[in-house]
Amino acid sequence: GNHNQINTLVRNPEVMTRVISAASSAEWEVRKEAAWVCSNIATGGSEMHAEILVHHGGLKALCDMLESSDTKIILVVLEALERILQIGEKHTRPYTSHIDEYGGLEQIEKLQEHEHDEIYKKCVKIIETYFDGEEVDNENIAPSVQDNEFKFGVPQAKNLEKQLDAASETKPQQFNFSF
Repeated sequence: GNHNQINTLVRNPEVMTRVISAASSAEWEVRKEAAWVCSNIATGGSEMHAEILVHHGGLKALCDMLESSDTKIILVVLEALERILQIGEKHTRPYTSHIDEYGGLEQIEKLQEHEHDEIYKKCVKIIETYFDGEEVDNENIAPSVQDNEFKFGVPQAKNLEKQLDAASETKPQQFNFSF
C-alpha cells in the first residue's frame, strides 16, 4: 500500500494485532498475505511505521516466516528485516538481539545455503552488516589439547593469581579535574 494506507493501518492497534497474528498462525495463504502486509509496512512506511510493527510483534512473525519454502516470501521478509535492522541501528534499538532471540539469526544463517543466489546475497549482507559478520570463537570457551587432555579456557588458579598480581602492580593513572 501507499504511505497513507500504511499510516491508516498502523494507527489501528486491533488491525495490526490481527495482521501480525495472521502472519504467525493462520493457514498458509493467509500467512503469506499477512507477511506481505508486514513487509510493506517495514519497507514502504516511515521509520515510525516500522517501529509500530515491531512493537506489535511483527519482528517475531517475520522471523517465523523465514522457514517458508516460498522464495519470494523469503526475499520479502529479508528485505523487511533489513529495513528494521537499519532503523534499529540508527536509533540504537536492540532489534538484532530480538531477531536472534526469535530464531531469526539462525534461520538467516541457514538461508546462506539457499539455492537462490539473491537469498544467499541478502543473508550474507544482513549478517555482515548487523551481526558482526562471522561468528568469532571465544578463546575462553574453545578447548585446547595438551598432553592428550582437553583443556578448557577457564584460567588455572595459579595463572589467574599471576594475572591479578601483574594487574595490581600497574600504577593507576592520575587525573586532574581542576579547571
